[in-house]
Amino acid sequence: MSVDIRKLMQVDDKGTQRQYYPETNIEAINGLEDLLINGDYPELERTIYQFEGNVSETSQRLNRLKTEMSEMVEGEHDFLTPEKGFENYHNDGTVEDEESERLQYVRIGPICHIYGSIRNLGTLEKDSEVVVATLPYRLAIFMRDVKVSQGSSNNTFTAYARSINNNNNSNQIIIARFRDNDGNSTNFNAGKWLNISLTVGVEVIQ
Repeated sequence: MSVDIRKLMQVDDKGTQRQYYPETNIEAINGLEDLLINGDYPELERTIYQFEGNVSETSQRLNRLKTEMSEMVEGEHDFLTPEKGFENYHNDGTVEDEESERLQYVRIGPICHIYGSIRNLGTLEKDSEVVVATLPYRLAIFMRDVKVSQGSSNNTFTAYARSINNNNNSNQIIIARFRDNDGNSTNFNAGKWLNISLTVGVEVIQ
């Protein structure tokens, strides 16, 4: 008679009340009580060995899952240094010089959000592409982003985040396609407010 591990207590066909094991996902314990009654100790040893092996495998899987979950939710935050010719928009040391508006990034797992407000210190030519910052190379961008962004006086521009595999602009944040309020190409004079907001996929390189 095989032990039914789903029941805690039951009377067998001989009228003997027998203790049963609670429900478990380890099948190796099934029939353990019969093995004890029949005195089949070699089989009992094999069953116990299988039971211990399943427990060990379950423990290893749980540890791997814990590690994977930790890596998925691991996050970091840091500020980016604007390239020459740019500065954080609020850069005068006043109350408005808040960290929340500085150019920065936040990474959660493989997703990285780049945001902040900067200004150009010189004229941006309407047909130019200009690097405004570079994401640390250890956060290798594998999924890029392109977004139309807001500038002063309802002007717009396009912001790019290039992948690590781009030979000319690896991991760089670039702005281009400068437009006026009517959608026409135009130069951006110095002192424009440029709002950056991009979301990219990254791989952490140790």
